[in-house]
Order: sequence, then C-alpha cells, then structure tokens
Amino acid sequence: MAVTLTIGGVSKRYEKGTLSIPWTANFRPTARLTVRSMDGTYHPQLDDEVIVMDGSDTLFGGLISSASQSGILGEKTGAYEGIFTTINAVGYYTYAERRVVNATIAAGTLKSQLQYLITNQLGVYGITLDAGQVDGPTMPAWTCDYQQVADLLKQIMTATAGFGDPYIWAVSPTKVLSAFQPSSSPAPFDIADGDGNTIGDIISEPSNQKYFNRVFVKIPVKTQNNRVETFTGDGSTTAFPLQYTPTTWTRGLVNNNGSDETLGTTADPGGATWIYDNTTNTLTRNSAPANGNTISFEFNGSFGGFAYAEDPAVFTNPWEVTRVVDSVPDNESAQSIADGLLAQAIALPTTIKYKTYNAGLVPGMTQHITSTLRNLDTDAIITSVNIRDYGTGRLIRDVTLTSGTNPQDDFRDTYKRWNDTGGSAATTAVTTGTGTTKIIAPAPPTTAVQFNDAGAFGGSVAFTWNKTTNSLIAGGGDSSITATGAESCFVLGYDCHITDPA
Repeated sequence: MAVTLTIGGVSKRYEKGTLSIPWTANFRPTARLTVRSMDGTYHPQLDDEVIVMDGSDTLFGGLISSASQSGILGEKTGAYEGIFTTINAVGYYTYAERRVVNATIAAGTLKSQLQYLITNQLGVYGITLDAGQVDGPTMPAWTCDYQQVADLLKQIMTATAGFGDPYIWAVSPTKVLSAFQPSSSPAPFDIADGDGNTIGDIISEPSNQKYFNRVFVKIPVKTQNNRVETFTGDGSTTAFPLQYTPTTWTRGLVNNNGSDETLGTTADPGGATWIYDNTTNTLTRNSAPANGNTISFEFNGSFGGFAYAEDPAVFTNPWEVTRVVDSVPDNESAQSIADGLLAQAIALPTTIKYKTYNAGLVPGMTQHITSTLRNLDTDAIITSVNIRDYGTGRLIRDVTLTSGTNPQDDFRDTYKRWNDTGGSAATTAVTTGTGTTKIIAPAPPTTAVQFNDAGAFGGSVAFTWNKTTNSLIAGGGDSSITATGAESCFVLGYDCHITDPA
C-alpha cells in the first residue's frame, strides 16, 4: 500500500527513511518526518493538521508542534538552494490538554462521563465518541476545579481499576475518543511460528524483577467528613458494605432513589428501614431496593487497614515486600489489594518484541503469541507500537508486549505510575533492592509550583511557573515576587509587587 501525507490539507511527500510514529499505551502518539522544498517556499505553520495514511488505514492524525528548517546545499552551485523541514507532530489527544473542566460531572456510566467531555470540552475540535463505546462501570461524580481534561481522563481511567481490567483512553487518528479494556480489544491477528506475520525473530525476556511471594499492605488511616458512598440496587441485594467506617451520621438517613429512608443500628433498630451493623460495616435494608435505584449514604468516617497475602512458595523460598497504598479505589479493601498484588507478582511477566509489516495494531490490544521456539503460548498486551519507514518503501512496526498470568495488572501498575493524579500528589510504593520506596508524582495542574498542602504536595492554577519565559505567575491577591531579573517576571493579581534585590 502507498503511504500518503497531507499537511494543512495539502498533499506532501516526505523524505524516505525519516518517518517515525511511536505510540505507547496511555502516552501521546507522535510523528516525526522531513519534507523537502527545493524552491525554498514551503513554511508549515504550527498546529497545521498532519495526516499519514497507509492506503485506506489512517496511521496518524495530529497537529504540528514544532518545525525545524535547514538549507539544502546545491551540488553544482555550492549555495543553499532549498529547505529541509523536520516536522514534529502530536496526536489529537493534545486537544484534551487544551481544555479544562470547572464543574461537577455527575455520577453515571463511564460512557456518560466521556459524552459529557465531548459535549462540553472536546466536540468543538471535531472529536466524537466512539459509536461502539460500551457503557462501562458506574463511576462516581467528579468535582473539577479548572482541571485539565487530560488529567481528568487519566484519573477516571485509574478509578476503573476498581472494576477489574482497567480501561485505557485514546483519541484515534480520526478524532474518535474511546475507552476500552485490553482484554476486550483483540489484535487483528495473532503470532505463531512460521505464519509470516513477523519479520525476523521473536525476542522474549522473562523477568523476576517484580516477583514476590508474600506481600504486606498498609493503608494509612484517613478521615473524611461528609463522605458519600453510593450503590446501585439490583432488585435482590439487601446488604451493602461500606468502605469507610462511620464515626458520626451527618443526616441519619439513607437516600433511596431520591427518597430519604430511616436508619437505625443493630443495637437500636427502632423499626428503621435501614440497619447499620458496625461489626460488618454494612448497611442492610428490610427489603431489596428496586433494580437500577441509586442508594447514597452520607456520613463522617475513617478508612485504613492492614492485610497480607502469600503464595505457598513463601515457606521454602520467602520473598517478602511491603506496599503502602495511599490511594484506594472505592469498594476495595486492604485484603483485596493484597490478593491482587500477589497474583500480579507471581505471574512472572515476559517482555516480547517483534517486527511486522502488518497494520492495525494499537497499544492496549491483547494478542496471542504462540512460539515453541521461545516457549510461548500466552496472551500479551501490546504496550507500544513504533511505525518506521526505514527507506525500503514499506512501513515496519516495532511491537512490544507484556505477558503473564495477569498482564493487565502489570500494565495497570505501569500506567498508574505514569499517570496517577489527584487533588494532591499521587504516591506509589515500589520495591527496590534496599526496601520499599515511594514515588511521588507532582500535583496537577501542569506547570504548578509544588507546595506543602496538609502534608502532601499541592498544586494550584493560581501559582505556576513558565519555564519558557522564566515567569512566575501568581493569580492571588496581594501577590509578591522577588527576582534577580525582575524584567523576566509576570504577575497577575492585585496590589502586586516585583522586587529586584540587586
């Protein structure tokens, strides 16, 4: 198939061997290529659309982020007779980095929350929701204070990890937003010895770097006032376990699909519709709420925990770790997290790499690999696809996958370290050769100066640093900046002061 390129709606030719389209799951797809202009008149503009197609297959769609130009030295005259333009482009995901949300997105399905972002933030760019988008799990409400859409999407995807196989979000080269699970998104072809789907050899690399057979999970105690936990009735369930343990009621009622119902305790039921059992930390109704009813309970409470899980191998070859988990999805406990971490650790994941001419591979897809030569017969998740033009006239895909009994868990763990954000900095506990270490991710928004926010890193849109202009921007009142080069500073606010101590 012929590879075609359009830039700003105009057909162009790129220099052979210069096209590269790397795409890593949950990372930004990018493109790099070089265009020649012999008459020296071509000057692409930033944000021009770049579309690369292989026949009818759209490989990349995005916007120019930078364009570096240099002269072409003429062979006969010795003078510069034309221009080489090296273009870097970012995928359409970048639109999610250009919008913010300052609203509360109602609780609902994953699909309904994606549709909200399309309607209110992303639709203006021509982005649509995948026609086949599944409803997905029921998600909590999100209260956003000028939060970047990209950061919110990462936060939503992280929350889906509480519902099994975590979802991945992407904006396709044709401007379609979707969220999908690797286990439900098979690759268009599998790999087997001698099937012609690979170029050269398959490389496999098993690793025990993340192996352990006993894990201790610690969840530091947290308190929260006016916490609301929600459930959905199915017409038969009467008991609903709480994650946080109530310390005091804020209303002493349970809301069942808009109607307040009375609440008692096992010690003092008082004929109430709902009974709270502090032994099991469970709310129980005297009859099952109707199918589809939304149940919500507001209270002041606390949450914390300790648990451990072990594999029988620990008794002959103990390999122990401790995990400190600060961010816990709703409906998960210390024990469920310990069980999940152990299942992930004993899987002994394998990194698999191969090259192929075949199109249609997207990071996040699941592909089955069968190779007796490499002792492989496994499902693996595609973690990256790098499309390259090596100057041969055909595009080659360098594919990297991760396999294991629970490859999606390893995939989720990597994704969480890349992208986890929240109201304050995200904390992930990892194990090194010397013990357990916490990796602290900065608090959003992007460019925010980090500060101590009640013991955690905090960030604010009103306090940011622009590294390009060397400017500190303070959007609060009575703003003050002291700098050695006052002319490089810019302050927004009132009663502002810029002082040069020199």
